[in-house]
Amino acid sequence: MPIDSAQADRTLDRRRILRRGLVIGGAGLLATSPTPAWADGKHRRGLVLEAAMLGDTHEFIPGPDIGSGIVRGSTFYVEGMIFPKGTIPGGVTDWDPYAHEDLAIGRWFNSGNFIASPDRRQPHRYSNQTHVLGLLTADDFFPEDQISSIGTESSRTQDTLPSTRAIVGGAGRYIGASGQITQFGHGTNSTAVNILGVITPAPNFRFIFTFTNR
Repeated sequence: MPIDSAQADRTLDRRRILRRGLVIGGAGLLATSPTPAWADGKHRRGLVLEAAMLGDTHEFIPGPDIGSGIVRGSTFYVEGMIFPKGTIPGGVTDWDPYAHEDLAIGRWFNSGNFIASPDRRQPHRYSNQTHVLGLLTADDFFPEDQISSIGTESSRTQDTLPSTRAIVGGAGRYIGASGQITQFGHGTNSTAVNILGVITPAPNFRFIFTFTNR
């Protein structure tokens, strides 16, 4: 049975949710833009974000053995809209991210390599991801608040066996960030991914960030 939003939430200590924004060393730094809640635990802090992959931004470059049915070595690039926790309804298959763009709080960038082959079909990808928590506008191409991670992803079992990624750094309010990200599948949306003529609905994701204390 797929993990729903309530099950994902239980990976955090909900009793210790403090408020919207960032808490560092016991002193509050209030967010000036909509930001999901942080959960303060004894040895870690958490953040929950949702993202809708935008299938129309997905680019796929086939690897040298693609004619033999081996996608290993193929590369990809894709973007998505980031939303606060609870924005994307659980279990939906046709949610329209562009119709809810006014609720977006950032941009998700993802690039890397397909690593699957007939001998090992899962996981599909090894990637670099950056969550930019700020809107890209004509006046600000480079929002400062960012969290970057690396790891494997995109298993077909991701809804029930989520992938884990290593946080490798951050910028702005997240400078020096370390910890891990748990990436869950969270339904699909109205955009589509086209890989060699195979068209599939673009996925949504829920990301649970667990930060180590600094």
